[in-house]
Amino acid sequence: MICTSNQTDLNSSSEVQLAKALGVSRPVAQRVVALRPYLQPSDLLVVDGIGPGRLHDILSSGNVCATPPYVAAAS
Repeated sequence: MICTSNQTDLNSSSEVQLAKALGVSRPVAQRVVALRPYLQPSDLLVVDGIGPGRLHDILSSGNVCATPPYVAAAS
């Protein structure tokens, strides 16, 4: 997934940015950071404090994205 300029990247944004974009408390944002990397925003369901209802709101907003980590090609 490629992030646009108006989205917050789950894999590189600060805790403060994530708390604001996700509408969660700072401790939940800290858990989001601790569980990086994410392949897609729906992976947030693994974070304690983000349940199905909050995830639905997050996905519906379109405010977040997850630039996947790159894996080096085998040589």
